[in-house]
Amino acid sequence: MEPVAQVAAAAYTLKMDEKRPLARVYLPDGEMLAELFLVSSAHTLTGRDVSCECTPWKVREIEGGVELSAETDSLIWQRKQINLRCYEDRIVYGMTVEGEGTLTDVELLSGFY
Repeated sequence: MEPVAQVAAAAYTLKMDEKRPLARVYLPDGEMLAELFLVSSAHTLTGRDVSCECTPWKVREIEGGVELSAETDSLIWQRKQINLRCYEDRIVYGMTVEGEGTLTDVELLSGFY
């Protein structure tokens, strides 16, 4: 089984779920602050963006923090990547898609999986 990514920062601890594209954020006292569903959807005129699989999380150091990234499959896009940049006091979420299509709706931290 792949190791579960975890980031311990001054303001929080982020723990990735073993089986789903989900992260739990805990306060320094151990209380759970949030549960984040990490797959987002970027729908187009041709249909819904649905993902079924997510690669294991890659972890790399960046200036001032750590970045976690994973790719998911997509019924619409040729490539779809999720990024979490974890700094001492915040988490920055992003999704990148590559391919062709006219966007209609984007569901961040939500979508079809």
